[in-house]
Amino acid sequence: MIGDYDHCVNTAHVNAWQEHVLELEAPERRATRADVSEIREGIVDLITKDSTVAIASGDASADYYLLRVLSDQPEILERPVKDAWNARYPTGAKIIRGFFYDRVNCNSSSPDLYYQLIGDKIAYVYAATVRFICSDLQECSVGESKVFKLLEAEHLDILNSLDGF
Repeated sequence: MIGDYDHCVNTAHVNAWQEHVLELEAPERRATRADVSEIREGIVDLITKDSTVAIASGDASADYYLLRVLSDQPEILERPVKDAWNARYPTGAKIIRGFFYDRVNCNSSSPDLYYQLIGDKIAYVYAATVRFICSDLQECSVGESKVFKLLEAEHLDILNSLDGF
């Protein structure tokens, strides 16, 4: 007797029932490789001249490198090039030019990290290796050397951005 509830034989069992609309939870959305790739491409668009970026490292000795950017946008190479660090890049490569920072030991009890800018060797890096845009590094003096301080919190954020590389 579908739809004929007035003539239902079991009304004693169903009359007191109340109808409730159940609220469904939205399924948890997980980031896909395409999402991550799109986000990383978007990061490259935000890079400006003199910003400091974290570059994913392929070296076992370092998780990342810091680079001070020399231009407002990535370049697409019109011919093969070799940078001052002897890295070679093919025609059509999307690169960013800049100066690397070298990590230095300041014998400080601070959990922050200290870097010195290597301003005499221009480096080229693939734009796709940029993982993080740093806030302005704090300039400090250690003896006669000028160093830059990367706060521990930002260092940890950089490490988190490397997940999956």
